[in-house]
Amino acid sequence: MKSGLGREKKSPLWVAVFLLALSSVLFVLPSWITLNRWIPSLTERFQNTTGRPLSIDQLRISFLTGPELRFIGVAVGSAGGAGGFAQAEEIQIGFQLLPLIRRQFIIKEVRLVRPVVDLVRDQDGTWNFDDFLSKKKSEKERGWTVQLRSGFFLIQKGTVFLTDRIPPKKSAHLSNQSIQWTAEGVDAKVEHPPLNGRVLVRVESPAVWRSDLPEKPTGVKVEGTIEGGGFFRIRRPLAHLAVSLVSFDSSLIKPYLPESVPSFFTEESHFKIDGESADLPSLERLLRSDLFQLEGASNGLSVILDEAISPLQVEQAAWRYNHQKGTFAFQNSRLNHSTLPTTSGQLLSLFSDPRIDIDTAGRVAVPDLSEVLAERFQRIWLKETKAQGFIDATLAISIPLHNLSAVDFKGQFRLQEGTFTPFRAFEPIRKIKATGRVEGRLLVIESAEGAWGDAQLKATGRMPDLRRQGIEFDLRATTLDWDAIRSTLPEDQGSSSKAIPKKGVPKEEKGAPTPSEGKGYAVGLIQIDRLKIKGFDFFKCKSALTYRGGVLEFQETEAVFEEGRFRANFAQIYYRPDGGYALALIPDLREINVGAFFKDWERSDARPVMSGRALIAGGLNTEGRTFQDFKSNLKGKLVVYLEKGTIYRFKTLANIFSLMNLRSLPELNAKGIVYDAFSGTLGINQGKVTLYNTVLYGRDVRVISDGEIDLGKDRLDLLMGVQVFRLVDDILRKIPLLGPILLGQDKMFIASYFEVKGKITEPRVEFKPFKTLKESTLSVLRRAITFPARPEIFSG
Repeated sequence: MKSGLGREKKSPLWVAVFLLALSSVLFVLPSWITLNRWIPSLTERFQNTTGRPLSIDQLRISFLTGPELRFIGVAVGSAGGAGGFAQAEEIQIGFQLLPLIRRQFIIKEVRLVRPVVDLVRDQDGTWNFDDFLSKKKSEKERGWTVQLRSGFFLIQKGTVFLTDRIPPKKSAHLSNQSIQWTAEGVDAKVEHPPLNGRVLVRVESPAVWRSDLPEKPTGVKVEGTIEGGGFFRIRRPLAHLAVSLVSFDSSLIKPYLPESVPSFFTEESHFKIDGESADLPSLERLLRSDLFQLEGASNGLSVILDEAISPLQVEQAAWRYNHQKGTFAFQNSRLNHSTLPTTSGQLLSLFSDPRIDIDTAGRVAVPDLSEVLAERFQRIWLKETKAQGFIDATLAISIPLHNLSAVDFKGQFRLQEGTFTPFRAFEPIRKIKATGRVEGRLLVIESAEGAWGDAQLKATGRMPDLRRQGIEFDLRATTLDWDAIRSTLPEDQGSSSKAIPKKGVPKEEKGAPTPSEGKGYAVGLIQIDRLKIKGFDFFKCKSALTYRGGVLEFQETEAVFEEGRFRANFAQIYYRPDGGYALALIPDLREINVGAFFKDWERSDARPVMSGRALIAGGLNTEGRTFQDFKSNLKGKLVVYLEKGTIYRFKTLANIFSLMNLRSLPELNAKGIVYDAFSGTLGINQGKVTLYNTVLYGRDVRVISDGEIDLGKDRLDLLMGVQVFRLVDDILRKIPLLGPILLGQDKMFIASYFEVKGKITEPRVEFKPFKTLKESTLSVLRRAITFPARPEIFSG
């Protein structure tokens, strides 16, 4: 009994000894048992086999979790010894003991602790690890066989540097013609359970970035399974992967995307990949395979349409791809004040005639649309229109990927509370309402109405080709006040004279309209019931308008003006890049009421300067930024003919007739000077009006004039002659010596000449002696006797 109790008391001692021995084997002996003597042999064999240098600081064996070799301080060089390929703090290789008896080294698991790997793809497409892949899966050295069986491959806290030296399509914008990525904190596990045809994969990195964009890291996580072909290999091995991306920025892969793909960013994305395992390395094979399926979703998607505008925000995006067909859907897309609740689309015929079909509906803010078209598609002129309002639209878009210029549209739209500024220096058209449709490249404005000043506008129109930025329209208006729709001219800032463009062809100069502006055009017919310009009323106005490249032209313009007819075969406004204007006009006025014209000009209820009917034709052009510029730069020529009227107020003639004592003539009554006709030609250059063959025809008196009127300075310098067709003794006695000239066969005509100088409002009149007159002036006087009553230009 005692001995039995004694034996029981000794049992714990043996247990303790056993545990101590076991601990020594597991913990103490591995630290004493090193295999460093094998390092030279291993590194030499590795280099002979792979052509790469290998260095190992220490080599130990452990049995804590099973037999395991521990390589500490490992570094593998590049092929040929140029630079490093990989290094790790520690590599742990688990193996089976019993197969060692048969000289077999069977690996169960591999762990890499804090590895750093530098992967490089050269310009010829080869990777710096291709030589490893070309080696056999097992190598026999001195009768030993190395095999990798069921188990796992593990990476802990690794760092991967990836360099691609193949120049992508956008490599011209990259430095060094290469792209580099960095992945930190890489944890990976590839597990192959025993008796299982599947390989479990998990790879995760909290930060992956392009080396030139370290401020844009992306979190990546991939996990899933890669199947085998079954026990009898009767089915294709498949892969099932789930991928998660956090804060993904397309700049990570931007060089590999087509230039037409805008930059984008997602806060969070998840998608699943199902496909044949062998197709995973090739994107094209995956997309062509009937077994490939892609399905995913993104939250917080931002699309950068252009750096100068706000991004397009998509609350949620979902997509799917299988059987060579893709579908996608966007929920709640926003761009500033524009909202598209739903957008869906399809990717069709990817490998034959690929296209994307999109269906969308929502409300688009006109400023947002103008901004996108201006910045993304260089429609810069849209910014100048300062367009406002909202468009409710339903639209279907078909985009052929091989020919983006052949985009097809179909849908309807409605504009509400729109505002549009058609031309610079004009007030905007407000309260625009419009409906229309889009068919292919054709945009049709079925109806439009708005208010321009006090005028009510109605219009229809169309854009034959959306890509060419042209519009054709028919516009009708009620009473349109030019002063109300045109912005106020700036104060006089001095002359800004430049060459005036010829008809229809503006002069090219630095700062001229951009090419995108030059492509745009407008062609239309305008009808206005009443047009008011500077107090003048034009009724029943009709004109054909064209606009292209900053040049606005009016052709075949007609209107009823001051009881007569106004016609302009050609009128042009050129909007200069410096903010000024160049104006050109070819007027043709017939039977205009001169009295009403001058009354409106003076904007007074007083008696007008003169009365009669006027015919005016010729051509004028000018340019500048202020009204003073326009007067100073005025050029052109006018032929003027007035008939059957009275001159009521003209100080110069009043002073001349007073000096000649002609007030007793019957036609020079208290009401004014009655005339049968007034005819002349006005040459205008740089704001100076030169008078040619200017004759006033009265029954007893004719007045001719020659000289200049400076509109810019409001001064005149004229030589005026007066012919009297009656010999009156009192007249002869009143004319100073050497003043009168007797003309005609019977010397029955009296002529006197006068100099008229000074301000237009207060001229100074003096007699001009006969001997100082030029022959050219006398010839005008002689022609005035038989001058035709109406110039040939008005013969029709």
